[in-house]
Amino acid sequence: MNFNQIETERLILRKFLPSDAADMFKNYCNSESVCQFMPWSPHGNIEATKEYLQTVLNSYNDKESNRLDLAIVFKEIGQVVGSISISRVNLVDNNCDLGFCIGENFWGKGITSEAGKALIKFVFENTPIERIQARHIKENIGSGKVMEKIGMDYEGTFRHSVKFKDGNYVDMAYRSIIREDYERGI
Repeated sequence: MNFNQIETERLILRKFLPSDAADMFKNYCNSESVCQFMPWSPHGNIEATKEYLQTVLNSYNDKESNRLDLAIVFKEIGQVVGSISISRVNLVDNNCDLGFCIGENFWGKGITSEAGKALIKFVFENTPIERIQARHIKENIGSGKVMEKIGMDYEGTFRHSVKFKDGNYVDMAYRSIIREDYERGI
């Protein structure tokens, strides 16, 4: 996928840089609150963030990679405050998954919704993707609200569909937006 960056009124969505580790660690990677519903645990130190960041950077040059991880830069402070991605890109069925996380100091400001709308627009206007889907742990109401705000319809909840990092199974709520909905401006 040919990608440079996306700019919105308040945000820049761009590929991660090696210099982003400090912002990532400070703003979201070390947070218990952010990681509560994420498949990964809080990073105990910046070295863990650097190690994770290196896997993201390596994916940019991997022709087999079917994901694109982007930094969410909040222009007001000039820092990376979260991430947003498309993954599991399937060009046979023309669908992909959308995922995101953002630091708790930036919750409730519409940042994730703004980033989500911008990435959905990019995908539908620059790729053959027909369907973008997302999922969240049922109890993660905030993520569900973001998905609703960016035009994703609730499709159902799959009970015990994912084994979580603590070894317990969790119920996942699924949502999607299709090209037709996007083109109608939903």
